[in-house]
Amino acid sequence: MYEMVGQGTNLNLYDMPNYETFIEEGQRVQVRLNCIFSVPQSVLSSLQSALNYAGVEEARVTSSGNMVYITFRKGFAWLAVIASIILGLVLLAIVVTTWQIFREVGPGSSGLLIAGGFLVTLMVFYAAAKHEMPTIKKTASEYYPRVKKEARSGIDYLEKKYG
Repeated sequence: MYEMVGQGTNLNLYDMPNYETFIEEGQRVQVRLNCIFSVPQSVLSSLQSALNYAGVEEARVTSSGNMVYITFRKGFAWLAVIASIILGLVLLAIVVTTWQIFREVGPGSSGLLIAGGFLVTLMVFYAAAKHEMPTIKKTASEYYPRVKKEARSGIDYLEKKYG
């Protein structure tokens, strides 16, 4: 799961590195580029190659419709490198309308989810131990006398027929 850290338009792609301080070392990051139209695969391949050549850790470039997704692991101030590569690929820089930066929050918050689940389990056990469990005071035949009567008549019928 990702949480938004920053966003902008094509006019301020150069501001992208300013959001570096909101992302911790080793955290996964996703940059989403909203484009005017679907970006050709050749441009995406060029972007992937440029990121790999620059040494961006675990860089991956994908697209879906008009959106281009760049995911990587922060280890260096990669946003400055990514912004300069995007600006360097003139065709890509022209078609970008807005951009957003997200940081991954799933793995960091999983401990909190586990602790919350544990607390809920403890509360359920505490509530069960504190209150008496309801007991059945009547048998099924007392709740449903007709069933008892019909069952008895069926048994009587079988006894008469088969002795």
